[in-house]
Amino acid sequence: MTPINLRKRIQEWRCRRRYRSTDRAEQRELTRLRDLGWPDNLSRATWDTWFFAARLRTGEVVPFTHAEVEGNGETVRLIGVAHTKSDADGRPPGELSPDWFERGLSVRVADIVWVADRDS
Repeated sequence: MTPINLRKRIQEWRCRRRYRSTDRAEQRELTRLRDLGWPDNLSRATWDTWFFAARLRTGEVVPFTHAEVEGNGETVRLIGVAHTKSDADGRPPGELSPDWFERGLSVRVADIVWVADRDS
């Protein structure tokens, strides 16, 4: 077995172990996203609906509940995005409104610094 194949098999094993996925197609997709440079929690958000947060390169932290791969994997659609409304909206600052982005928010994966998920 060549070192490249061994490295790929180790990544696939870690992916299966971390996410405990039994669906082989899902495992292949998670491995593909990791190979594209996706953070682990972002790839997890493509199949697990939970509470996640992504920090963008510009400094914003975007809370979301699910993600979808767009195109060839260079962009991701964050779904269930809660955005902080400002005083201009007539609401108190810091109030979250998930209805702002009902269809999701498309973000380049290269502009995401980190992704975290909330503990259960």
